[in-house]
Amino acid sequence: MPWLAPGETIEWFWECEKHLLGQVQDVLTAPFEPLGEVPESDRKKPKLPLPSTVVSEGRFLDDEWVYDPTLCGRVVAQHPGALAVRFADHLIAGRGKTLLCLTQRRLAAVYVADSDNHVLWWQADRSALRALPEVHLGHDLGRPRYFQAFVFTDGSVLEMDQAVGHKITVPT
Repeated sequence: MPWLAPGETIEWFWECEKHLLGQVQDVLTAPFEPLGEVPESDRKKPKLPLPSTVVSEGRFLDDEWVYDPTLCGRVVAQHPGALAVRFADHLIAGRGKTLLCLTQRRLAAVYVADSDNHVLWWQADRSALRALPEVHLGHDLGRPRYFQAFVFTDGSVLEMDQAVGHKITVPT
């Protein structure tokens, strides 16, 4: 892939073919829509079902939003310019064709124009990540869901459902 530097490899990637939940400046939006400038996608906007009214109106308790099947993650930030928001902006702008890729050097939002054409839309050096914890959300006694949290140094967080994540295994 031409956007990778020599010797750089993808460790994990996440597909974002559903909606994200946004909690930016204490305002909940479901589905989240880009807040900053983003490239134009050549894809039609997918006809995805909308999140439930319980989620879109914020009538859920704690992290019960994870049980809405139309969502694949959440962005939480104090301002629209936060790193997590910028990544979420680009994931949504790709209309189901943007991958969130983690390499040993960076986190990147990569638009899949076609099978041979992957375009780097947004990136941050891996040093912009304070932590990469796996978190489980939902009821411990019910069906907890596992998410990869990207905790950025600016305090913002992007959580992606591990069900849409793929670990790259390099042959030894």
